[in-house]
Amino acid sequence: MKLAIDTVWFNTQQIAEGLVYFYERHLHPKGSGNIWLIEGSESCLLFDTGTGIGDLSKKVSEITQKPLTAVASTGYYDHAGGLYQFQNRAVHTNEVHRIKSPTPRNTVSDKYLVRDSFSAFPDNHFSPDNYVMTGCHPTQILHDGDYLDIGDRVFEVLHTPGVTTGSIMMYENKTGILFSGESFFDSTPLYDGEPKDETDDADRDTYRSSMQRLLGYEVTTVYPGHGAPIDGIRMRQLIRGYLNR
Repeated sequence: MKLAIDTVWFNTQQIAEGLVYFYERHLHPKGSGNIWLIEGSESCLLFDTGTGIGDLSKKVSEITQKPLTAVASTGYYDHAGGLYQFQNRAVHTNEVHRIKSPTPRNTVSDKYLVRDSFSAFPDNHFSPDNYVMTGCHPTQILHDGDYLDIGDRVFEVLHTPGVTTGSIMMYENKTGILFSGESFFDSTPLYDGEPKDETDDADRDTYRSSMQRLLGYEVTTVYPGHGAPIDGIRMRQLIRGYLNR
């Protein structure tokens, strides 16, 4: 069956003051990741950027004109695909190779971005068979313990490898808010990396260590890379259950 064409690619939802959620309205949740716009008094952070199929930068500019840094939690296509659309682009040092030289395999689009992922296409020329994440050069390299300051809000970069070697989260100590990206979302069992025969990047033992580390943070709310936000109690339940398996 031929899919419809719809040039309106994003929906948005105001989650809280200074926090807007973007999602790609014609992509199944398994084929797309959550996009979070955090507005501070001086600048903004965009945590994850979707697939890059739609014009995310234009949609963001309809909401804010403040200086913005786009951050990718990992180099996978559904988190870093739109990174190229922004002037300021930040990733962990271990994800630079994916961002600069993406392939369907190293960004996992060959596995997850298939025709059944779509309810509509953006134009008559688009085909998921031809999709390759657009590469770009990061303008800022992140490491564990770095801080991203947007004025009245400051986020600590947490290096949480396991799904990929350069996966990161952002934690705001003042509020206990955690943007967890690809590494954590409400799933039983917790997502713990691609199968070994499909990647040389996922490491379950390292992932367990990353989850153990999260228990040391006073998290109040998790805004994940997939699925709905959860509270810190649910986060700790999921992690403890995973570690006790």
